[in-house]
Amino acid sequence: MNHSRLVDEKTWRHIATGNGLKLWLLVLLTGLLLLPAIVNGGPIWFPDSVEYLSVGERFWQTVVHGTHFDFYGQRSILYSAVLFLVHWNASSWPVIVLHAVLVSTNSILVLRALHPEITKRTSWGTVLTTILTTGVSVYVCFLMPDVLAGVMVLAMVTLLRAGRSLSSPVYAWVAISLWYGIVSHGANVLLSFGAVGCYCGIAYWYREKLEMASIVSVVCVQCIAAVSLVIIHADLYGKFSLQNPRQPVFAMARILADEPGNTYFRQNHKNLPWHVCRYSKDMPKDAGAILWGQPGIWNRSETERQQLKSEESSVVRTIVFSDPLRQMRSSVWNVWRLVLSPVDYRILRSQTVVTRLIVALPFMQSEYLNSRQANQRLSLATLRAFHEVGYWLTVLGTLILFLMNRFRFQIAFFSSVILLNAAIAGTLSGPMPRYHERLTWVLTLVAIAAFMQWWKTWKTWRDQRVMQVQREDSPVLGVSA
Repeated sequence: MNHSRLVDEKTWRHIATGNGLKLWLLVLLTGLLLLPAIVNGGPIWFPDSVEYLSVGERFWQTVVHGTHFDFYGQRSILYSAVLFLVHWNASSWPVIVLHAVLVSTNSILVLRALHPEITKRTSWGTVLTTILTTGVSVYVCFLMPDVLAGVMVLAMVTLLRAGRSLSSPVYAWVAISLWYGIVSHGANVLLSFGAVGCYCGIAYWYREKLEMASIVSVVCVQCIAAVSLVIIHADLYGKFSLQNPRQPVFAMARILADEPGNTYFRQNHKNLPWHVCRYSKDMPKDAGAILWGQPGIWNRSETERQQLKSEESSVVRTIVFSDPLRQMRSSVWNVWRLVLSPVDYRILRSQTVVTRLIVALPFMQSEYLNSRQANQRLSLATLRAFHEVGYWLTVLGTLILFLMNRFRFQIAFFSSVILLNAAIAGTLSGPMPRYHERLTWVLTLVAIAAFMQWWKTWKTWRDQRVMQVQREDSPVLGVSA
């Protein structure tokens, strides 16, 4: 059932123009989203975080002054460029504040797009409950682009459902959120286009109304994001590519870490002509260890890295076709493990972070060293157990609502996005729970809102039923009728 058809255009414009975004409530939600960082004494750092925060300055020096550098990082240049405009090498706190504002605003707007009749109290309460029962606040406090995958999906749904009713400032904010989510990570490009395909297919199946203008606008934002990535890489590195040409050989490392690829390499490394065979005869079953640990195939000279890049597609193709059926079974199992994976917050002190901060961001070194994470006093065990219960309650709740034939379109779409993300992260790769958990909070948000709306509908039906029974039992009301 398409609930948006029950609401007139005037109501649409009232609820979709952003009038419900009360400033003090946004500040409250932002503070709650930043709670893990407040407890930690600062944002949560990963070795990759230093690169994300440092290379943006090089990009702007090239744009403003024309100074060209040989290296602009190994990951999303545009994500780093935006971050530099926020932190200016002064403090890392503005980065996670930006994450929190993106999550809170897009969460409120998507609820109003999905449920035009939802009250302000219900929408704000839904977001608050989601923050308390999921790991979204933890991912907001990561100095990583993980949480922006969920922001991207929410912004996309808002434009698809209520794009024509949004005011110009709100529309611009949602469109920028969608663009930023796409360019923040290479996997998000594939996820965004796949999500639009899922939306159109599921909407057609459930006979939901599709606004062609809204679909075109979303696709235009996606194309702008893809083209901007290609142009940036072509200008800075001279290569037309969606992915950063300097990014590590992730596909090679992930397939070597997966069980079929790992076994194939151990059995055949002596007869293989690959450059990677020189480093180790026994690859670990962890992509990170393969790249940067032992043997650390990416901790090499630039010449050796280029040799690895040139043979990456050959390694992946050879391993896949060596036993396609086994590869397919392993990928399906990896996806299944991701979907059922418990919450996993592996947040440890890293000497690599300290070393890189000294070189790249010395002004932020004290922020990290004074945090509980750096002093090995940050424990999220209780929070992890609580969020794991919330995850399984979300799975159970969505299943019950689906079987009750309530909000099937919404549940089917967001569940398909979760599965699509797991497929992208788990196909030909050892599963990493973090890639799956970065998106599960979106399903919780939608499930809570759907349940609240169903509860409100049921209470209205019950009250009407009671009044009808009382009217039938009353002789006076019966005569007057």
